[in-house]
Amino acid sequence: MSKKKRQSSGLWRFVFLLYIALLLLLLFYREKAVINGASYTESLKQNFIWKPFYTIKNYMYVILHNPDSPYYRHCFINIVGNIVMFIPVGVLFPKSNPRARTFSRYIGSSLFFVLLVETVQLFTLRGVFDTGDIILNGIGLALGFIIYKCFFRK
Repeated sequence: MSKKKRQSSGLWRFVFLLYIALLLLLLFYREKAVINGASYTESLKQNFIWKPFYTIKNYMYVILHNPDSPYYRHCFINIVGNIVMFIPVGVLFPKSNPRARTFSRYIGSSLFFVLLVETVQLFTLRGVFDTGDIILNGIGLALGFIIYKCFFRK
């Protein structure tokens, strides 16, 4: 590998790690999601949404049928944000790691990261483990990888 390619690869790796650090800050720098007076175990049960598409379906209903709802903004930001914030991973991860340039390796590693984040959010009570978030993050990861394949691969 030439010196120029190594420098470029190092730059992409730095940008990727910086983005991951910012993403983790966004995902974890918040108040604990504890219901007043609930025990840790009760809070875990409240913050675990296992039904795929449950949250997505409810949020999409508000977005499509209730634009005047006070929850509209929250629903819209949740749906769009969970997709958009993972699109850069789809470009930066394969750019910074040659082993992540096939879709199967990329998506496996990326979804493992998303599952890890959701699990840590649950057990630290810094968020909710929501299978809907995993689905939306996966869509963002796939879109990012498509963008990488179309515009950034060499």
